[in-house]
Amino acid sequence: MVHCRKALDLIFADSRRLARLPSVVFHGWPGSPVEAESLLKRGVNAWFSAGKGLLRGDKSLSRTVTALGPSRVVAETDAPWMTLRGEAYSLPSDIRLVHAELASLWGIPAEEAEAAAEANFFRAYGVSP
Repeated sequence: MVHCRKALDLIFADSRRLARLPSVVFHGWPGSPVEAESLLKRGVNAWFSAGKGLLRGDKSLSRTVTALGPSRVVAETDAPWMTLRGEAYSLPSDIRLVHAELASLWGIPAEEAEAAAEANFFRAYGVSP
């Protein structure tokens, strides 16, 4: 699990070492679609976490999620701290809103987006449902 803030250059500098790991989940992915694809091309088994930033209108995250499609995205809420305007705190149940936004971006039903994100979670962490 990597939370990267203003340090993608360091991630790319260590991409060879990251490629040796079973998987790398980027929490709150800050990069572009091109950067995400570049990590995958470098052999990093990367998963990109998207959450309420999508609901806040984060255009870069929306572009990345759209470009990657359902195959490399996991969903998060970052509860209780990732709030929308007017919220005192975030709830874990807000994941439904994230799934709905993923579905909208991918042009699929919300149930399919939820299933894809869940399957990716299990693959990323190497566990069975």
